[in-house]
Amino acid sequence: MIKHLLTGICMTALIANSQTIVPAETITTTAGNYSSAEVTNLGIDIDASTSSSDEFDFGPGLGLGTEIGYISDLGESSGTITHTFETPISISEVWLWNGYFSFELNHCTQDVTLTFKDETGEVLGTEDVVFAEADGGDLTAEVMELSTEYIGVKEVDFEISTLYGGNDISIRRLGYAGSGIVAGTEDLTKEQLFSVFPNPSNGQFTIELHKNEFNTISIYNNIGEVVYTADVTGKTGQFSINLEGRPTGIYHMQVVGDTTILSEKIIKQ
Repeated sequence: MIKHLLTGICMTALIANSQTIVPAETITTTAGNYSSAEVTNLGIDIDASTSSSDEFDFGPGLGLGTEIGYISDLGESSGTITHTFETPISISEVWLWNGYFSFELNHCTQDVTLTFKDETGEVLGTEDVVFAEADGGDLTAEVMELSTEYIGVKEVDFEISTLYGGNDISIRRLGYAGSGIVAGTEDLTKEQLFSVFPNPSNGQFTIELHKNEFNTISIYNNIGEVVYTADVTGKTGQFSINLEGRPTGIYHMQVVGDTTILSEKIIKQ
């Protein structure tokens, strides 16, 4: 299993728009609910067209309307929110519209353990994440980029362990995004399709394609500019990538096929 402590990474529109949010078939929780704001409200108005820049309002004048999101029973400051999907999907990001009322922002989610499961219930991996405290002036989502893209995810357990104070869980919206359903490769892990090494490196990377299912390799910098692209249609084997003239930091690689888009974070030291 993979365990990481992550902080938020700001994604530009180009990078974020390459990820598509996937609506859940069901949303359940172990943390109780008010009858006027059940946990399923976390998915209201979320569909494939939803962007992380979409705004879901909140404030003292809104009351406990069903359009806002989810608030747990009084005293339920921890618990698990489970998203189950109709078909297995790929997930590389979590989108959280934190906070519920602008005068109770300290009730928002802080420390979370994410557990990704396949159709059989087997755990694909876990990650520990820390979300930022809600800001009354920010109505858009916090995009939490995961350390890898999880493929074949049927269920995600969003286990909340701490809040920024407060005594109940308060969230406007919660969703998961990825490069799309991986058609034809559901039984393969990303590591079985390709690998990149060394990572981190000083700028010299090697990507090895294990299957001839891809057409292009593209790398984006942290402002969404393409810094490398290569045509690999029908090819397998190793390909050298040179970023030595580029600034140090995090880059985002996409390996694209006819029905598959996989993502990987690479780091230049």
